[in-house]
Amino acid sequence: MKATTAIFGTIGLGFILIILSYFIDNDRFYYFSIGLFTSGFIAILIGKLILPLFYWLFFPVSGTYKIKKGNNYSGYRFKFFFKQKDINLKVKFYDSCWYDIHHWGNHINKLYGFGYFNIHKNSDRIGWRPNEKVGYIDLFYYYYRDKKRIIEKFKTIKTLRYFEVDVKTPEYKLGRHSFFYYGGKPLAHQDMVCDIVFL
Repeated sequence: MKATTAIFGTIGLGFILIILSYFIDNDRFYYFSIGLFTSGFIAILIGKLILPLFYWLFFPVSGTYKIKKGNNYSGYRFKFFFKQKDINLKVKFYDSCWYDIHHWGNHINKLYGFGYFNIHKNSDRIGWRPNEKVGYIDLFYYYYRDKKRIIEKFKTIKTLRYFEVDVKTPEYKLGRHSFFYYGGKPLAHQDMVCDIVFL
């Protein structure tokens, strides 16, 4: 808020000085006024457009993720990165994420992760699957090393409660993020929702 006030104050001051420059016969004063006015607009452009766009392109965004019935993805996101290491987040699964695995399949879904562009070669993700007990979700380490898939269960959590995930991973130089996903190949038989807070 203070930064925004300062930016608009700079633009306002620059505008006033530009008007005054018409009454003051001084080239330096005129160019200073133009520079002040322009710098305010550049600051707005960077702070309100370029930086948010950069953040949206390269960084995962905290919020509610929803897989709609008949889909695998919680939205079509393609976010790549330059250098990524470790998974740090808090997750809350809603009751909609629980289902009978004996009826709908025991495949492991994906919560979040990252890896090279071919995630089936080298990647680190957190997998999830409903526990047999109603209202509980099992979490898994789900990763690939040189095309070899490794799955290890590490926690069972309750729906409607936040759980913090802190996983150490190798550093990837260039790759892409992977987000909340149902499957394997089966499509979601119901809407599924979770909240993710990236730390």
